[in-house]
Amino acid sequence: MKKMKRILALTMALVMVMALAACGGKDEPAPDTTTPDDQPDAAATQEITLWTYPIGNWGKEDVVNELMAQFEADTGIKVNVEYLAYADGDDKVNSAIAAKGAPDLIMEGPERLVANWGVKGYMVDLADMLDDTDKTEINAAALTACTTADGKVYEYPVVMTAHCMAINKNAFEEAGALQYADLDSHTWTTENFIKAVEALYAHYGETVGAVYCAGQGGDQGTRALINNLYGGTFTAADHSAYTWNDEANIKALNC
Repeated sequence: MKKMKRILALTMALVMVMALAACGGKDEPAPDTTTPDDQPDAAATQEITLWTYPIGNWGKEDVVNELMAQFEADTGIKVNVEYLAYADGDDKVNSAIAAKGAPDLIMEGPERLVANWGVKGYMVDLADMLDDTDKTEINAAALTACTTADGKVYEYPVVMTAHCMAINKNAFEEAGALQYADLDSHTWTTENFIKAVEALYAHYGETVGAVYCAGQGGDQGTRALINNLYGGTFTAADHSAYTWNDEANIKALNC
């Protein structure tokens, strides 16, 4: 069973796979009163729905179609995919929940699936999918982000993405700022980051840094930069409140 579970997760390659509660409500399912003769043919194709935000290649229909076709061939399960945009995706999901027509699966990050729809009771608790071995193999930070304070897991993590920072090496060398970057580990401290920016500005006399995003989730890089500078947080540990205005974030915004 465990092996099958992993094959399913890896085959679908879902970054964040969550099951929304059927029809978006909390009612107990009606008892199954069908007889064996009433059951559908086991060989018949089953269908489920997946709604996905444009995470990586999940916004590219041709790539997703190829993956879903392979998944159906391997499992006999047809996945009907609907593509959400960040501009109105939340409204579509909320409307579907209200109309008791939520999808079977939805793929997004924990800020929506755990801190929003999960804590509101619209998601299925997946804690029983994770045994002790799984918990040691999954990145601790990723698993924590998928778990609420009371131990409910509203998101099955498959991968993590990293926000990266690039530098113009030639410009750094010319401004004498390359000394502040650790070229072996490709990291630097907040103190050295500030020193590098100051050295670049002193040399060029103009804006020397920019935060940008190639996709619709444009606030994610900004949040990561601000949080990481001085160890700030975006929400409370139990996701019950936003902490954007904590002292560490205010200090970062005033650098």
